[in-house]
Amino acid sequence: MMEFIRNYAHSWAVKILFGIIVIVFVFFGVNSFNAPRADVVAMVNDTPILAKAYSRSLELAVDNLRRSNPSLDQDTMIRMGLRRDVLMKMVSDLLMVQDATRQGVTVSDEELRQTIMSMSFFLDERGQFDPQRYRGILSRQNQTVREFEDNVRNEMLVQKLTDAVTSAIAMTDTETRDFFLYTRMQAVLDYVPVTIADFVQDVEVTQEEIADWYAQRNETFRTAPRLELTALVFTPDALARNETVSAEQVQAFYAANKDRLFTQEDRVRARHILLRVEQNATPAEAGAVLEQIRGIKARLDNGEDFTALAQELSEDTSNIVGGDLGWFDRGQMVPAFEAVAFSLKPGEISDPVRTDFGYHLIKCEAREEAGVRTFEDVKEEILQRLAREQAASRVADSLDLALERILAGEAFDTVGKDLDVPVQTTPLLTRAEMTARFAMEPEAAEALFLMEAGEVSDAPLPLEDGYLLVRVVNKAPAAIKPLVEVQDDVAARVKAEKALLKAKDAAEALAKELRETPDAHADRVRTTEPFSRSEAIPALGASESLLRAAFDAEPGAWLETPFTLDDGFAVVRVAKRLPPEDAQWDAEKSLWKDHLTQRKQQEMLEAYVQALQQQAKITINNPKFFE
Repeated sequence: MMEFIRNYAHSWAVKILFGIIVIVFVFFGVNSFNAPRADVVAMVNDTPILAKAYSRSLELAVDNLRRSNPSLDQDTMIRMGLRRDVLMKMVSDLLMVQDATRQGVTVSDEELRQTIMSMSFFLDERGQFDPQRYRGILSRQNQTVREFEDNVRNEMLVQKLTDAVTSAIAMTDTETRDFFLYTRMQAVLDYVPVTIADFVQDVEVTQEEIADWYAQRNETFRTAPRLELTALVFTPDALARNETVSAEQVQAFYAANKDRLFTQEDRVRARHILLRVEQNATPAEAGAVLEQIRGIKARLDNGEDFTALAQELSEDTSNIVGGDLGWFDRGQMVPAFEAVAFSLKPGEISDPVRTDFGYHLIKCEAREEAGVRTFEDVKEEILQRLAREQAASRVADSLDLALERILAGEAFDTVGKDLDVPVQTTPLLTRAEMTARFAMEPEAAEALFLMEAGEVSDAPLPLEDGYLLVRVVNKAPAAIKPLVEVQDDVAARVKAEKALLKAKDAAEALAKELRETPDAHADRVRTTEPFSRSEAIPALGASESLLRAAFDAEPGAWLETPFTLDDGFAVVRVAKRLPPEDAQWDAEKSLWKDHLTQRKQQEMLEAYVQALQQQAKITINNPKFFE
């Protein structure tokens, strides 16, 4: 079997086979092949959820996530619980279909026909339903007409039942105004800060205290195991440097493929900064985030670096690369985001843009109009591509020859030089650093760290696109750093802890003094900007206990207990609370009423579905897969 795969490793059949295997293992796991019934994912009141239907729903969910956030990879989706979310949505919908049937709710054939005939992707250029287009699209999705129409009918049943459950739910004007007042109320605090820094200089630390702290908490300074390697790298990229590609080959490739590979749609390369807002966020919550992102925009307008702020502040996974989304065509992003991104000039930064994910600031890095890219633009890209393809064809042969010679006792450097394979020597690296450096699978890193100093790998270690042969030069086991190496760090920590105690005593004494003499230390009193229940407190941070006190305590009196901050303590009193103005209520009333009604309806629907789940018999095959 392995000989067959090697011989035909570059055929499309084998590539497709491996693609299917990868998808199955990533999204279904090894244990999925041991499920009680391979074609059934779950049973709901004796009705099966079939693997085919689940796979289709999962694929749609993955496509939707990638369309809205191209930087998401499969591992991140799994960690987000996507597999379980998709299954539980299918369970809930099936329970509602079953209950709708029990209650006599139906969807007529005519209702179904009208709904399908109005779906835009089945319409021709004149806006008319096209039966041939309809069947063609379903065929390409590997779905029969019966399966599709059953799914649409069930979706319509679920919607009818949803409407029946929620239609009677509405917010009264009184309920809405009470919630508006509660949410829009603002507070202002007076406070006196007592910081650790005020006492650090007065603290003395003895060697005995340092030794005692280290003895109790030396695990703080435990290092991870590390390895130093000499490695031969067998990947298309590593071997491509030695490939010879002629100018004629490059020209011929361009001529043969320019219409297929180098014709591009209008596209943009952009970065973004995202501050997330839940779709069911209140106007006040959304408004608070909008103010935050306007503040970031002001910093950008004043010359701060977009990439640095994206790394620091963006709440999207792309923050790791400074918000870089790479190149994207029209139709790959949500409409609101796309419309702004394609309207910007290179270097231009948008105003805040609202999507279902929150508020974005978008920077256009580059723009390319639709058309065929010129040979000069792509010749280097073609050269590298052809070199990689040529190198890929000799990865297996080079690996076999190198492994044979190394196992025969030849030196790494000699083998690498003779075979023209790059030799890399690493410093001492942790498991995570090694994995990142070589794009190594976690299992390969585990095997690597089981080797001893001087040992040579007797089997190739798999990488994302190749293999690695290694000799372990040095091995440093996990160890606790000796006190002599961390003396200054420990001393600073002991000093900070002692200063914190002094600051706490001082803050408690100050609180007592201010309660007895409220006007004492007037020169030290500071005042916050107004803030609401949903905001961090300006200058004091996000302290839940302080936020509660700001809206519960009586204004005017200094509070008895100081509040802990990141850098010390604060003695606090509520200066005033500011109710929203009537004009604001008049302007926002309908928005609040609609939003709160939708939220109340959603809560009712969730309670209804939860009751159905509690009464149902639900069996999930291979539940660990969905954890």
